[in-house]
Amino acid sequence: MEYALTRIILDRMHKDRRDPAQLRCAAEIVVFGSYATGLDTSESDIDILCVGNGLRQKSRSLDLSWVSDAAVCERAWLGSELAGHIAKYGVWIKGTGQWRTCVFGGAEAIERKRKRVISLSRTAYRFWDKLHPIFQEQYNITIRRELQRLALLLSGVRIPPTRLLDDEWGDGKHDTLLALRDSIKELGVYEGQANVPTILRLPA
Repeated sequence: MEYALTRIILDRMHKDRRDPAQLRCAAEIVVFGSYATGLDTSESDIDILCVGNGLRQKSRSLDLSWVSDAAVCERAWLGSELAGHIAKYGVWIKGTGQWRTCVFGGAEAIERKRKRVISLSRTAYRFWDKLHPIFQEQYNITIRRELQRLALLLSGVRIPPTRLLDDEWGDGKHDTLLALRDSIKELGVYEGQANVPTILRLPA
């Protein structure tokens, strides 16, 4: 699997006219997301984390991020949502990833996710009537996924790739979503019940 992923990385970098030689300075290279779990489609980009010093590269086919050797051992990284996801689902192309044994569920990650849900919800509420139905549906999906991620973080569960999130966590979690919705309402996200995205007014 590692060899196949390496070939995909190199092919994508050549396609984007990126120099793969920059990867030589990475102490670790790890693939995560859909390609790491075999859930990729023809539309999927490949998500890569490199440990070392480099520049972020993002295109439709490639998402390459860097974290420094020092930062990978710091609490801010070890308690992050991304570190938790990579520790469980990542496939190491280079390096051992010893830091993953120190990953923990951080309160900071939960708070960041809570703020994101609130921000998304407030924006949707404010502009809902002006949004095209396509964008309303996109907001519904995004808010639903972020609520699910928040629920998982609160439960101490590592966040799975989005397709697993949709397939395995999309159904049967309405009670949790409703509880989170009620908590968000209590924080004053909405002034009333009108125009609330459909995922936030699931039947009890």
